Amino acid sequence: MCWFESSPGHEELRRNAGLFFIDTRYLGNGNEKSTIIPCSAFRFAAQEKQMANLVYSHAAVESLAVHFIGNKNNNGELKLSEQETVVQPNAEQIFIDYFLSPFKNNEYYCFTHESELKLNEVYSFCRDVFENPKKFLKSSQQIAKHLYAQSLHPKIKEGELCIAYISNCIVDGQERKEAIAIFKSESKENVLRTKFKEGSYTVSPVEGISLNKLDKACLVFNRESETGYKLCIHDQAARSGEEAHYWKDSFLQVALRSDDHNNTHHFLKLAKSFITKELGEERGLETTRQVEMLDRSIRFFQNKEVVNTAQFADELFGEESGAVDAFNAYGAAYVHAHNIDIAAEFNVAPGAVKKQEKNYRSVIKLDRNFHIYVHGNPSLIEKGIDADGRKFYKIYYEAEL
Repeated sequence: MCWFESSPGHEELRRNAGLFFIDTRYLGNGNEKSTIIPCSAFRFAAQEKQMANLVYSHAAVESLAVHFIGNKNNNGELKLSEQETVVQPNAEQIFIDYFLSPFKNNEYYCFTHESELKLNEVYSFCRDVFENPKKFLKSSQQIAKHLYAQSLHPKIKEGELCIAYISNCIVDGQERKEAIAIFKSESKENVLRTKFKEGSYTVSPVEGISLNKLDKACLVFNRESETGYKLCIHDQAARSGEEAHYWKDSFLQVALRSDDHNNTHHFLKLAKSFITKELGEERGLETTRQVEMLDRSIRFFQNKEVVNTAQFADELFGEESGAVDAFNAYGAAYVHAHNIDIAAEFNVAPGAVKKQEKNYRSVIKLDRNFHIYVHGNPSLIEKGIDADGRKFYKIYYEAEL
């Protein structure tokens, strides 16, 4: 059992530490009982109780189970709790903040399966809990066994798997709903424990789960069960290598939902990729024309409430010979490569547009001497060649800022 016994006068240590500990007692046969204990003597930064479209001011942990997942390929252990984990009263809000704070965007997923949705293991176990919360512990054990079975890559790290049944979550401004939180902690941090005894202090390091870093997570809302539920995912190591894909693809088996946010987000990414790579790199479209098209693309979305993809293609690429057909072909290949669907017509999601605006700011790189950052109105830039054959850009402006 790990516990902090801190004394007055250690303000810097209190400000910077933020961990909780899992007191685990092994019951034999690979089973265990756990208790979540916060570093109650340390101060935690206040968390805003709203992330993106998720509000959790009144959220409460109804049930919690912690299991240990080793690497099956490396003969690691699977340790299952035979009882639900006790959450101390002063730990509940810290636990909720820790788990929900990484979900800062509106990108939603749903469970999938290549043949039949009910064959997706995590979907099936979550459905059992939503339909009958008394099945929580057994279903959490089944989820842990499923994750262990998918932990086959030699680089997958071992760690605690926490599964929580949370009430009173509000998503997208709708009524309060239950949610199932699944997260795995693969990294620990050391902090110092100070203890006053017999007139002096002892200082020793202790290991715990950092509140500032969530490794892998999934939040499943009790909504739209017939289409695979509505859920968010988080993976700190999603881009670190082949082993990282097991969480999303092998364990959860999820895909992006075809909603307004994802349609807006991915269509803007598709449009930029087509302009800069297909028209720019492959067809040699001048940089100033690329800048103009990027500017027109983002303004198209800023000025529309509903986007028709065919209309977008005609307005943006109609002046370039064969560009509309090329865009349609490029788009078909893009959605196939990224395993997504983009509707032919959809409502614009302002949050997704705002997020993409910074990616649409073009940079014109001139040798190694200059970078020209274009934030809008490319008509104020002219490109030319002087009498000596030197290339130049002419820029018009009203005032230096």
